[in-house]
Amino acid sequence: MILLTLAAAAAAQSPSQRGYDLFNPVPRDKMRPLSADRPDATESPQTVDAGHAQIEMDIAIYLRDRADTFEDTLAFAFTNFKLGLTHNVDIQFVFSPYVRSETMVGGVKVTDESHSNLRIRSKINLWGNDGDKPTSFALIPLVKIPTNSSVGNDDFEFGLITPFATDLPNGWGLGAQLRFDALRDQADGDYELTFSQSVVLGHEISGPLAGFVEFLSVFPGESGADWFGTLDVGLTYAVNDDVQLDVGTFLGVNSAAPDFVVFVGITWRF
Repeated sequence: MILLTLAAAAAAQSPSQRGYDLFNPVPRDKMRPLSADRPDATESPQTVDAGHAQIEMDIAIYLRDRADTFEDTLAFAFTNFKLGLTHNVDIQFVFSPYVRSETMVGGVKVTDESHSNLRIRSKINLWGNDGDKPTSFALIPLVKIPTNSSVGNDDFEFGLITPFATDLPNGWGLGAQLRFDALRDQADGDYELTFSQSVVLGHEISGPLAGFVEFLSVFPGESGADWFGTLDVGLTYAVNDDVQLDVGTFLGVNSAAPDFVVFVGITWRF
């Protein structure tokens, strides 16, 4: 998330973590300020400290769509488990043990209960990982492994995320990213390229409390599908150096978008 990315960027005197790896962890006194990919859609360019782990979880998340379709989706413990491998590389495993979805098919409400697919990602920071530059940038390649029992499709899918962050005057921070996903089109069996972009502004509100506002737009590769956008707002609260709580909502700005998504989550580094 951009607010925690800013904290890292502000700590320009952070000692270098080069020379540490998974089996030679970064000492506590050399660890970077906590930086999380949640709760906004714009990822952080910072990686997890080498030899340390981080859990970023939607404790509960609910999606509602009553515009063009009928959909209610509820998920619990939607988790991104991260492990720092080197100074600028981590590996991530994204999974939810429970997803409940209600959709309308032919006028009949269909309910599915399942676990999510598994997504494996790796974040590779290209610059600004130690807060020694006013900007930071990373690449996040990912693959979806079809492990679900009923929700979604049974195909491998692929993606690339390119998060960027920079400081702005008066304590503001800006984050932006482009994302590309190769998703299987169930109609013809081919892969379609979905493109999305997001921009987020973050600022401290009071002490450990901070907030963000974000705009996300998604352009599906499926022929004839409309783009959709969301306006996202949320709050974060830093409990201590290793734990952060968050709450927020994504609000659809056109009929093709979900009406809203609400969530409460936690980030915990150890």
